[in-house]
Amino acid sequence: MSSDSQNEKDRRSTADRRTVTDRRNEDERRADTDRRNLLAGLGGKQVAPPHPRELLRTDPMGTPGMPRSAPSSSLHYIHPKGQYPMGDRVPLSPAVKSGNLVYVSGIPGYDERGQLAVGDFAAQMRQVMDNITGILHAAGTGWSHVMKVNVLLTRREDVAEMNRLYAEYFPSGKYPARTTAIVYSLPHQDFLLEIECVAVVS
Repeated sequence: MSSDSQNEKDRRSTADRRTVTDRRNEDERRADTDRRNLLAGLGGKQVAPPHPRELLRTDPMGTPGMPRSAPSSSLHYIHPKGQYPMGDRVPLSPAVKSGNLVYVSGIPGYDERGQLAVGDFAAQMRQVMDNITGILHAAGTGWSHVMKVNVLLTRREDVAEMNRLYAEYFPSGKYPARTTAIVYSLPHQDFLLEIECVAVVS
């Protein structure tokens, strides 16, 4: 390689490095100018960025998120009258209301006397849906304000009957989001299903 070619290559390399350096310096000057302008607009006060916990709090519109720890007094435990008191048998509440949301436990097909229609899926299904209807009403809401439903069945052959009976409780045809699962077993050997849901109080 001739000395002229080498010199030309060196000059180009030097020019490239200067261009990169100039660009970096220009970017830094712009960033510094932006910072000064921001501080001037804030009266010269520096404002700390929000703590990550603040970003997880429920927003002013009540959007469900990660709310701050709420005192127990903000929770309302729903125990509807006229239903079998499941809380006397197991440590749970049929539903818990917090703000405008109602969380309904997995509800089995016990009637008001604590009896179960053993082996009769249709009877258990209707009883479960009626039980949840009473719970929702006691919380100040109803099926038309349910957002999400989880259905647990122990027998796959009951899916069609479950869908038929389930649809009767939504005459408008507007159904909530739903998950249906076939499970190996439920807490009681005679439970053929349980249903849980989340509803909004309007």
